[in-house]
Amino acid sequence: MRIAIVLILLSAQMSCTLEPDSGDMFRCAPELFEDGAVLVLTTNYETSSVDLFHPDCPDEIRQNRVIASGDAVLKKWGKLPVVVNRGAESNLMVLSERLDVVSQISLPGCGPHDIVGLDEDNLLVSCYESTSIQKVVLSEERSEVWLELADYSGSDGFPEMDALAIDENYVYVTLQNLDRRNNWTPEKPGTVLVFERDGLALYQEIILPCDNPFTGLFFRDSATMWVGCAGDWGDSYEDAGIISLNLNDWSVTTLYDGADLNGRPTALDTGVSSQSLAVSAMPSSNSAWDVATMQVLRLEQERVEALYTQSGFSLGGIKSWADDKLLIAQRTYDSQSGVLLLDLATMEVERRWQTGLLPSHFIVSD
Repeated sequence: MRIAIVLILLSAQMSCTLEPDSGDMFRCAPELFEDGAVLVLTTNYETSSVDLFHPDCPDEIRQNRVIASGDAVLKKWGKLPVVVNRGAESNLMVLSERLDVVSQISLPGCGPHDIVGLDEDNLLVSCYESTSIQKVVLSEERSEVWLELADYSGSDGFPEMDALAIDENYVYVTLQNLDRRNNWTPEKPGTVLVFERDGLALYQEIILPCDNPFTGLFFRDSATMWVGCAGDWGDSYEDAGIISLNLNDWSVTTLYDGADLNGRPTALDTGVSSQSLAVSAMPSSNSAWDVATMQVLRLEQERVEALYTQSGFSLGGIKSWADDKLLIAQRTYDSQSGVLLLDLATMEVERRWQTGLLPSHFIVSD
C-alpha cells in the first residue's frame, strides 16, 4: 500500500553510496543464493538494492549486489530470486544464484505486486495499476492477460489486487478495494477471489471481516490460509486484523483484531518456526499519518506477546531462520539499523548485519 511509502518519505533519508562490495574482506559470507543464504531487499524508496548474507556468518554481508527501483519487493520463483519492480518501473528481474540478472521482463501499465509460478515456464503477476492478472512466459520474456478483473473494480476503476497464492486446484488473489482518489481509503471490506487453476472460472468470492488486505496471504497448513489486513490507516484500527480462511468450507474467522495486535499488522511469518509471528504498527495519537511504535508479536491462540518493540516507523519484515531464531529488518537511522537475529528463547539480539540501505524484507534460499 502506498501509505507505507508516504510514511517512509516523511522521514529523513539515510545517505549511502550504492557501490557493489569488492568481496576481498569476506571470510564466509556467501557469494551464491543457496544453502540457507538470505537476500534482504533494502530501500529508501528512491532506490533499492539487494544484500546477501548467511545467519551463520556474523557481521559479514555483501551489500548492493543488485540495484532495483525505489518501489521494489523480493519474491522467489522455484529456487531463483525475482525482483518485482513496482510502480512506474513495472518489470520483473529474474536473478541467477550468482545474482546476475538473467531476464528482465517489462510489464507496461501493470505495477506488479506479487508473483506465483503457474508451471515451469509461466508466472502469474498481480497488477496494482490495471484490472488484469498477467501471465509471463519466461522463455519468451513476454506477458499477456491471463484473467480480467475489471468487474471487481471500485469507483476509481481499479480493484487494487495485491497478494497471490496458488495450490494444485486454485489461484487466490486479494483485492484491497481502495479509493485512490480519496486518500486510498477502503471503499468496502477486503476480498479474496478464488479461481479454478485450469478453467479460470470464479470458484469463490470471499468477503473478509476486515479492510485492506495488504499484509499478506499465506498457507498456514494444507487446509488453512491466513490473511493480514491493515485497515484504512486512520486514527483507529478496528478494521484491521489477521483472518483465518478455511479451505474446506471457505469460512473466515478473525483470529486477532487490531486491539489484540496493538495496531495494524504490517508483516506476517508462518514459515520455518512452529510459532506464528507478526509485526504490527500502533498509530500515533498525534497524527494518523505517523506511527507511535512497532512491535514483533508472538501469536499463541488467544495470547499475543510482544517480543521486540521500537518507536516510530522502524520495523520492516520478519523471517524465521530456525524454530527459535528470527530475522528482523530494523529501519532506524542509527547504529542499530540493519538485520537483527533475535533468539526467541532468550529474547536477546544475537547478531546484527549492517545493510547498505534501510532493510525492508527477506527471502531465504532452499
